[in-house]
Amino acid sequence: SVAGQVLHNVQATVRRGADSWQVSVNSPNAVGDIMIPFDTAARPMRLDMKKLWLGEEAPGQAAGGRTDPRNLMAIDARIADAALGDWHLGQLELVVAHAPDGLVVQRLAAHAPSFTLDGGGGWRVQDDDPARQETRLAVTLESSDVAATLTQLGFGADISGKSARVTADLAWPGGPASDFLRRATGHIGVEVKSGQVSEVEPGSGRLVGLLSVSALPRRLALDFHDVFDKGLSYDTIKGDFRLGGGSAYTCNLGVSSPAVEIAIIGRTALAERSYDQ
Repeated sequence: SVAGQVLHNVQATVRRGADSWQVSVNSPNAVGDIMIPFDTAARPMRLDMKKLWLGEEAPGQAAGGRTDPRNLMAIDARIADAALGDWHLGQLELVVAHAPDGLVVQRLAAHAPSFTLDGGGGWRVQDDDPARQETRLAVTLESSDVAATLTQLGFGADISGKSARVTADLAWPGGPASDFLRRATGHIGVEVKSGQVSEVEPGSGRLVGLLSVSALPRRLALDFHDVFDKGLSYDTIKGDFRLGGGSAYTCNLGVSSPAVEIAIIGRTALAERSYDQ
């Protein structure tokens, strides 16, 4: 168990160097080399990993357990194959530095065949109380193949497109976790260009909760079968979402296509995947 995350069946070789512990790790979800300095206040822990897949929280984390970020090491990481839960990020560079109240992400950069992601953030203790923590994340994702990007991030491939840009500025209580969207407040902006929305059965895939317009006719009890049966080609999908209380709210999500113009206003419950739109 490390920083609230669990890794199984870990084999490690540990050697004492001149100024750091040199650790070689081999497990189903973690393969690579780690250097842990003796003086953790002066130097970061360095990771040179071929693979690092995280997503299983340590016992007690979900039940309210707390890892104090002020007690964690700064990190300088290069990971060839990184993942957090269903989010497969590809090559990842991560630089995390100490702050008086926790940790600050100075660099967060991911590169995969279909997308790039850049951003920063922090994990901080509020009012010197370890029980009061907040994580902030500000990122921009640029995609050159929307279906491939959605598949790699665990959303399925219900929407294809030539390009997409997603910006997010979010905060949530506690530390980093794979379910952060359900607890986050903040803003997400989306713009997708030149693609197709596939026919989607209700409830299939988490993307339905945010962007699938092909399920809307069933929810509205209208008959658009001539438009949606084989999927909907579109020119642009664009809008903004405000997150809070486990829901995503939009007042300007629009779909522009040769066949139909759609404007969506309302709320999507992220956990229950229910709609009030």
